[in-house]
Amino acid sequence: MRTGSLITEAQRMMSAPMEWFEEHIKRGTATFERARLCLTTCQRNILASPVLSVEQAVKGSNAGLKIYNWLRSSGTDYSSDFMTDRPFLKVLTYFLVTERRQGEIMLWITRQQPCLTDGTRLDAKELHRWKTYLLFGLLSEQNSRDGGFDVALGSFLKVIGHLNSATNPMPKELAQPFFPGCYAGGMYLTRQLTQEAAHPRNPALFDHFVASVPAWTTSKVDLTKARLLCYHPTNPTAGPALTYLRSSKVSPEAIKVLSIKDRRQLAQLCLGTASLLVAQEKYEDATWTLEFARDRFPEDLGLVRPVLSTGGNERPERRSSVKEAGLAEDEELNNLRLLDGLSLG
Repeated sequence: MRTGSLITEAQRMMSAPMEWFEEHIKRGTATFERARLCLTTCQRNILASPVLSVEQAVKGSNAGLKIYNWLRSSGTDYSSDFMTDRPFLKVLTYFLVTERRQGEIMLWITRQQPCLTDGTRLDAKELHRWKTYLLFGLLSEQNSRDGGFDVALGSFLKVIGHLNSATNPMPKELAQPFFPGCYAGGMYLTRQLTQEAAHPRNPALFDHFVASVPAWTTSKVDLTKARLLCYHPTNPTAGPALTYLRSSKVSPEAIKVLSIKDRRQLAQLCLGTASLLVAQEKYEDATWTLEFARDRFPEDLGLVRPVLSTGGNERPERRSSVKEAGLAEDEELNNLRLLDGLSLG
């Protein structure tokens, strides 16, 4: 191709990327690299344009759906180039969700994907990573919009329902490795509720999410349910959390062998439970929960008691009384810190 023609094509690609790519489809010269270039240029052009609504501009372009249709019809969505290109998957997810085409993403997540375009068998771990990234991207994109948390919950439950369905066409050897991906999605939604102050609006949908916990986690069913039930949209309850915190699962011996991540989850459960109990004016249980958190997870909550020094000149009884007074004052300060932290959810 001559230099002039290259410049003309580059100019057309920059000014009208979708038309440019559609011309390549007609010629039979469309490639994944061109599809990626087209979509990222569409996004850049929309963001740089003076349009009043980026969302409306994205919807009007239908660029996500057009690229999706080409990927499916050409079989390129079976290629390792496509499945491992996370920046492109992120942009494509943004377009499809904005265009209200999340159903197309769901088809990728739930369908059987046995082999690559060259006919070789697809590694189960590669499949797991791809589907996990797609699910996480779908949930986070949906949740980022007004009222989107319930939409994300609905999408997640559809995936869980499909994988547990008797009509699921995905072979067990491919479906089972994806359940860890569902765990990542379920924990993302749980964190949005317990740490990021997401606001579910549909009680029935929330109940279904709580009931789905055993389908996407096996080792933390009771803990996860207890965390979630503190944030029920119409009937929050601290009962299961208190039962869990008073069980042998959170004994001093059990806590010693927990990972830092697991300890932090328990510390967050304590704060969320105490916050709810204070709101419900159940102050005795709230006090017990705060003291439990302070005693079992001081480092995780940033409550490390200072070492008191008397300079070595005071009498033993004086040093003892100073120490006791200091510890009492420190306990009061720690309780105040914990109470301040309750507003953070």
